[in-house]
Amino acid sequence: MIFFYKIFQLIIYSNIYVSICISSLSAATAIMTNPNIEITEISTVTKFIFFSTLFTYNFHRFVRLKKLNPVKKKMDTV
Repeated sequence: MIFFYKIFQLIIYSNIYVSICISSLSAATAIMTNPNIEITEISTVTKFIFFSTLFTYNFHRFVRLKKLNPVKKKMDTV
């Protein structure tokens, strides 16, 4: 049971869930706007959107945590 809870936390708190939702929404939009589009084109764009969303959300978390815990001046030189 703890194993599933850890996997659930990983998916939710690492923003994988958000990235999956955004990439699937973009794939559905691409299919609806152009039904003759090839799957390879959709998968390339969807992968790009997935990883860019994941990177952006995690980068925002990193910047926010860094602002909340500023490093002391004497530790900057180390």
